[in-house]
Amino acid sequence: MAKQTIDLDTQQPGGGLGDNARVAFGKTNDNFDDLYTRTGGDGSQTLAQTRQAMGIDYYGAEAPLVTFPCMTWADTGNNVVMRRNATDSAWVNTGITLDGTIKSAAYREAIGTGALYGRDSILGAVSQSSGVPTGAVIESGLSGSASYTKFADGTLICRGTLDNVNCDSVAGAVYRTASPIGITPPVEFADTSNYPPRAWACDSGSSNLWAAARFSAGQVWVTLFYHASITGRSVLWQCEGRWF
Repeated sequence: MAKQTIDLDTQQPGGGLGDNARVAFGKTNDNFDDLYTRTGGDGSQTLAQTRQAMGIDYYGAEAPLVTFPCMTWADTGNNVVMRRNATDSAWVNTGITLDGTIKSAAYREAIGTGALYGRDSILGAVSQSSGVPTGAVIESGLSGSASYTKFADGTLICRGTLDNVNCDSVAGAVYRTASPIGITPPVEFADTSNYPPRAWACDSGSSNLWAAARFSAGQVWVTLFYHASITGRSVLWQCEGRWF
């Protein structure tokens, strides 16, 4: 029902202005009756529908009696999220079920069939099945003095510290460690033949060293090079490769 407005200014027979008392109170009653019905006071709506009528989105097995453009209806009868169209003339199936899975083929094609990631699933244990990520996006951890970061795409970064490193064996115009240093990474690198690891190192004095790395029996063997002879240094190392 449209709002009934009491006339205050129209000239009436006999010199009066506006609606007389009976007409004015009749309009008042009509306005109250309409409000009463819309808010469920006559029992025609549930509490949930009343909440929706006040601007709160609706849930229930039956469509709400009162609608507005772009409102959301959690259709518990069909386990799907419905959205009112912009003209408030029809319901549109979003294709999303109430448990968060994608039901609509069009939606699945548009955004994929995999899990949807949010802030609660970015950090955690990464995993994969046949190269397809099945866990979190980023995983990190510690093992002794070494740490690691694993990414869902297969990238693995390990880092740690080597103590009492000597880089004092002449190798042409530079110096190197006398022999390769074996490092056991906190997470084993995989597929090293196709994705050989890369290594970096710097000492406690922030001097950058050159590092040559190879993999063997689950270890990273690193030979360090420097332009001058250094001994007894604490060296920070980092290796990059893949975990699958």
